Amino acid sequence: MYYKYKIYQTPGPNGTTITHRQQDEVDVEILGEVNGYTYISSNNPLNLLEQPEQINIEQVTPKASVIAKFKHHQHEKSIRSNTEYIGQVVKELRERVALLEIGD
Repeated sequence: MYYKYKIYQTPGPNGTTITHRQQDEVDVEILGEVNGYTYISSNNPLNLLEQPEQINIEQVTPKASVIAKFKHHQHEKSIRSNTEYIGQVVKELRERVALLEIGD
């Protein structure tokens, strides 16, 4: 199931940001933003009455091109995350090798 809403924000140092509300037994994934709307998907239906009234969440059927764009974005994000992780592992290995060389 797909939903969209506009994040509600009030400005200022004490501002507020309101997004969707998590619900029991519903796994929600944030897909991305298009034209000011945040798109999410869920494994089970959201109870829209339990959502904050400020965000006006609605169930939608996005075009295939929009879903493809989200999947591509998630793939790129995953690649970046994996690359960062590999970089951290390489750095740690170099540090350990350097310590071993000092000990010789």
